[in-house]
Amino acid sequence: MHPRQAAQAFLNGPGPVGSVGNGPGPGSAGNGPTTGPATGVTLSRHTGTIYSEYAADEASQLNPPVNQMVKIGLWTELYVGVGFIVGLGLGSLIGQRTVPIIVLIALEIIVTPILAAHVIPYFLDGQRLVVGIPLDQLRPAGLAVGQAGPGGGPGPGRVLFGGRSALNIPPMPTWAMITVIAGWIVGWSGIGAWRMVTRDA
Repeated sequence: MHPRQAAQAFLNGPGPVGSVGNGPGPGSAGNGPTTGPATGVTLSRHTGTIYSEYAADEASQLNPPVNQMVKIGLWTELYVGVGFIVGLGLGSLIGQRTVPIIVLIALEIIVTPILAAHVIPYFLDGQRLVVGIPLDQLRPAGLAVGQAGPGGGPGPGRVLFGGRSALNIPPMPTWAMITVIAGWIVGWSGIGAWRMVTRDA
């Protein structure tokens, strides 16, 4: 954002004592009528201060805390690792690479979003067995989808690691979430190992 745009955005809002805007205090507009558009002199006078505050806020948003970066890294490794194991096991079972890639893309782009967005009557537990559901619920807050909940607050699904998922279905208990993810990892690892052993035999 240009410094003048940043200044113009804040000049008509609440400000410190003696500033141009709607904030209370001597020398300001106070609670009376709001001032008109700022003149070039006033704008130039306040641009430096306002832009420095704007730049500091942007820098803080672009530099997340270390613990948040660690959570995001661990979640990303888990997500990629689960996908790799599932793809490896499915590829070993089928004996080719093309079909597993297509199946995983369809699972990630089509099936999982549909199951996460709608509650299917009498099939909620079946929806939760798809590994993308618990993985999405486990998502750290730094990767949260910008979806507001009731009253404008954060959306539902705050669970382990402070995650906020994009799920529109009731969140899973922590033990169920861990069980589903571990089941997919162990199950597809076992299927891949069994297929490789029987193929070599």
